Amino acid sequence: MCFVPKPENMDKWDENYDHHKWAICHYVVFPNTVFNCNPEHIQVFNPIPVGVDRTRFLCWQIVYPGDMADPEYAAYFARMERLWAGLKIVVGEDIAIYEQLKRTKNSSGYKEHILSERECKIHRYHETMALKIKGRG
Repeated sequence: MCFVPKPENMDKWDENYDHHKWAICHYVVFPNTVFNCNPEHIQVFNPIPVGVDRTRFLCWQIVYPGDMADPEYAAYFARMERLWAGLKIVVGEDIAIYEQLKRTKNSSGYKEHILSERECKIHRYHETMALKIKGRG
């Protein structure tokens, strides 16, 4: 688990250190599910390999239930819909990058995919899977 303080809440850390209230909590469930727990909603990402070169990517946003007749809840729900629309744009950009990578992996110069240091979880996942395949994990 890791958590990232939301910039708009940085001044509230002095009140208390409730990371569930002021930050995005990021949980990785082995082997392929990620929960981003925000103070107001949860995002779930689940990539499912369906072939050696294809993946089905499931993504959900879970919001609190409520009464749309309540103006406060209606405003919250509208905010969550805007966040969902923004998330779909970001995921679409990621998928476009994957499509570009797909072209390079078939080139004669491709040996392995090198990830940035910020993508350490992906490297660790592949390292763990390699150990399990070799019977050492």
